[in-house]
Parts: sequence; structure tokens; C-alpha cells
Amino acid sequence: MIVFYGDNFELNLTDTKITLNEENPLFYNYFVKNYSWPFSKKVDDETSKKLGFLDLENSANYKTKIYGKLLLDNSFDVAYLILTDYHNGILQGAIYYGEVAIELLDKPLKDLSFPVVKTTTLIAHAKEVIAKSYPEVNYNFPMVIDDNFSSNSKYEKFEGIINNYVNDNFVTNSNQTVEGEIVAFNKNVMTPFPYLMGILKAGFDSVNMVMQGSFVSDKVNEKILLFTDKHLEKFYSGLPDGFQFTTTGEVWENGVVTADFVKYYAISQQGSYKVQLYLNIPPELKVIEYTVKHNTNVVFASKSNTINEAIIINVKSDEDLGNFIFTLKLRKFTSNPSDGIGNIENYNNVDFSFSDGQLNIFPTSFSLSEVMPDMTFGKFLNKIKNWLNLEITFDNNLVSLNYIEDKFLDVEFKDERHLEIPKPYRTFNQNKLYKLVTSNTNLTIGNSGVVTTTEGFREEDITTIDMGLEVMPVQAKDAVFTAYKNEDTNDFKLFLYDGLQSGLPVAVESVADRNYSLNEVYNRYWKNWLFFRLNSETYKDKFKVHFLEQFNKSMGRMKYNKKHLYKKIKKRRVDENEWEYEIESETLP
Repeated sequence: MIVFYGDNFELNLTDTKITLNEENPLFYNYFVKNYSWPFSKKVDDETSKKLGFLDLENSANYKTKIYGKLLLDNSFDVAYLILTDYHNGILQGAIYYGEVAIELLDKPLKDLSFPVVKTTTLIAHAKEVIAKSYPEVNYNFPMVIDDNFSSNSKYEKFEGIINNYVNDNFVTNSNQTVEGEIVAFNKNVMTPFPYLMGILKAGFDSVNMVMQGSFVSDKVNEKILLFTDKHLEKFYSGLPDGFQFTTTGEVWENGVVTADFVKYYAISQQGSYKVQLYLNIPPELKVIEYTVKHNTNVVFASKSNTINEAIIINVKSDEDLGNFIFTLKLRKFTSNPSDGIGNIENYNNVDFSFSDGQLNIFPTSFSLSEVMPDMTFGKFLNKIKNWLNLEITFDNNLVSLNYIEDKFLDVEFKDERHLEIPKPYRTFNQNKLYKLVTSNTNLTIGNSGVVTTTEGFREEDITTIDMGLEVMPVQAKDAVFTAYKNEDTNDFKLFLYDGLQSGLPVAVESVADRNYSLNEVYNRYWKNWLFFRLNSETYKDKFKVHFLEQFNKSMGRMKYNKKHLYKKIKKRRVDENEWEYEIESETLP
């Protein structure tokens, strides 16, 4: 039986001769998903109705991506159904299944549940944090050299170092009088650089998944920080500080908790107000309304649980004075009257400044969402996978992150000798190359190790693995040695921080004798794996078996007098009880 179960319907796909594809994540530089080839299925009126009246031309109440479960003979998997076409009662679509189908991978990093951090002053908070490390803190404030930041029009006085720390304190900004005019001396910018492990944990915590594996237990990885071009700004305007909604009266009725928050902010002067809105409400709560009004005019409205947006409100005349009115309405569905919403202080923030302000006085509250790079959690995770050659697998509430280099030979082998066919298709991989690429350098690998030229190799025989990141070099500025931002377009940089060095919060070149140079990354994380890949043979064979015979892509197989690792398993249901398999595998040297 092959059945997709949605919330209120099921699709029996057994008779569609559906083809399913399963790929071993060891062999691919992207997140593999188990997937089907497109299928066609005639659906009855009742199923059509449950899908949203797909047979009515004016229907608009339907989804084209539906999450559910997939029954494959005797086992269930999480899955989603993609609907592509519907005509004359015939539905066409495809299935993606397995734990990699989780919605987390499509979520932007800035939308993860990072709490609001409130401080008396950002400078004092940063000074407390620099002596700490992960997991006690999820971010830190080390110095980073950026010689080009001063090109920003408000930072002509920038002294070339982010989180600049001099004489046992972080440098502050001030207004100074120059030739009779007030000039903003923005000598410093402050950025909380997030720990790599902290971002991963925040993501998996949001879907109640626990991390494990050799990558997670490797304590050196807890010293890696993510560089971001974003920084914290609040320009002096004389305006009061912002606020957070905290608690309010709650009402439970018919299984629903209601909590409505309202805040009035008095406007006393003309100008262009920059209002920074941050909201990251936990998923068990539902946002019914979040609005910002300028007197009676609605200037912002949303029902999203996650918001990180700056809006400009122009107050042009005295007639425009009055109030900004912030309204947040939350609901929680629960059968327990005592299970309320509680204090939401850590999940929201509103800050104010004039948009034409010049002096960056640093905010007193922030969230890591403000400095996250513009990418999804899946893209972020995939960059780490391709950098350190990780196998990342999902199993219910566990996610395993393991170094492939340490475990690819640690497999069981299925005996397939009874399924051998005459003259299987074979490809020889000894005359191929791999190229490991960062934004500034690359390393080319042949079947006996590093090579210095690609001459004599066809372009199609060179596999490029774009790591998409680099570890920042350590250089000197004003006798301070710390991470240096190169002039390149790479949006993903990492550096190492191992606490204060001679009293300064600076990056270091290595931790526990690891510097993460490309040569070191190859020798530690890629060398044995690529030796196997470049000295193997690829086998492809096709055969039919009863549906009770199982094939696991994470295992190996014994066949044709050799041990193989499964690379790809494709199977097509040919009748009620039989699959036709087409398997691709690589032999161990």
C-alpha cells in the first residue's frame, strides 16, 4: 500500500505505478529529499471537496502544498504533497517524504525564536559577555577589523574596528563641535556576533529537535562565531526609549485564551520617526492582529508571529501630533483554563528614533534576529555541511550531525548476491577530480591526493564543492591582532573566539591547534572520503522484488564480489506486491 494522508483526506497511490527516489545524503552537497516522479490520480468528488473544491473553476480555498504522512507498505514517514495540475477529475502532483521535508529548512534565520535582550546599556552588557562563552551565551562582542566601513556616510570618524575596545572598555560615540558645528563622531559600531552552535540550537529547538553526533560533541565548534555585516544602531533623537509588551488581562472562554495589548506613544514634535518593530511570538500562540496607528490612520498591520521591520512615520505639522497606537491581540487554544499566555516581554520590542539622526548611541535592547544573514535555516545548515563534510540526518525528534570522514565505513552490508544480474552497468571514477572552493581559494583533489593542475581532465569529470564560506584571517591594526574582513562578496564568514587574550576581546588564529584553513579542512574532514570516491566504481543495476524485501540507503550492499555503499535507490511500483528497483552504488577500494 502507498497512501498519502492529509488532515482530512487520503490518496491511495498504489495503482499509479508511482516511482520513488531515495538518495544517500553522504554523496550529495545539498539536502536530499526522498521524492516521487510526477504521478496522475483520478480523485472522487468527496476527495476533491476535501482538497478545496478543485473541480470548481472559481474555487480559491485550496492549498497546493499539503503536509501529511506517507504510508509505504508497512511504515509511515512525514511528507508533503505538491499539487501541479487538475483537469477532468485527474489530479497530478508529486510527493516529498522523510524528515528532511520539515518546514524548518525553509524558515529565514531572522524568523527563528531569538529572545529580546534587555540591557541597562549595551556597552556594559557587552563588557560582561566578552569573558563568557557558549553555551552560557549565544553571542559575543569580539573586535573585527573592517577598513571599509567608514565609507558609510554616517561613519566618517569610524576607527576601523567593530566592537572597538580600548583602555578596558568599548569605545563610545559622541557629538563634538567642529568649526562651530555639531558633528557626530561615530568611532565605533557594536555587533553581537552569534555563535554557530547557538544558531543551530535555536533552529532545532524551535521544532523540538535535539542535536547529537560527532560534530555536536566536538567542543572546538563551540568557539566558532558567525560574522555578519549587520550591526546595532540607535541614532540620538531625544526621544524616550522603546518598550516591550509584557503582561495583560487574560480571558479563557470555550477553549481559547484571549490577551489584548495596547500601548499609546505620545508624539510631541514634528519629524520623520523610524519605528523598529520586532515580534517573534512562539508558535503555540496565534497573532490575531498587530497594528500601528498614527492617530486614526493605520500605518502597519500584520497577523504574522514573526516581524522584523522598520517603518517610517512622517509627522509634518502640529495637526499630525497626537499618538502612535500599538495593538497586539493574541490567542491561545487550550482546554486548560490555567494554561495562559503569560509574560511576552522576551518576544517583542518597539524602538524609536528620528530617521535623520546622526549619532549612534547604541540601543539598550536587541535581538539576534537583527543581525542574522539573509538566508534560510536550510541554506545555513547546508553551508556547514559542505564545509566540514557532514552527514545530517533526521529521525523523529533527533537530528544527527556527524563527520562523514569518521563514519562512512561504519555500516552494515546487505547481502544482495541473490539479486545479481548479468553485466551490470559500471563507471570508473579514477580519472575524475574534486575541487573544494571557498570565496578566496580552492584545492583540487585527484585519486592519489592534492593535484596542482586540471590539465588532461574533462570539465564534466571535475566536481566542484562550493563551501560558500571562509574563516576570516587574523591581521593587525594599531597593534591589535584580530579577525579581518576581506573585500569580497561572500556573505558567510566565520572566525574563532576563545575568550579574552591579554585582556582584549580579539579573534584567534586557532583553537586546540585547529585553524580551519582549507588544507586543514581537507586533511581532517575530506581526505579519506574523497580517496574512496576517486578510487571507486559506480554500479547501476535493475531488478524486481517483493515489497517485503527492504533496501536501506544508509547501509551498504555485498554484490558482484564487492562491498558497495548505496548512492541512489529508485523504485517503481509495478503491481500490488512488487517493486522494480534501479540502484546506483559505489564500490569500496
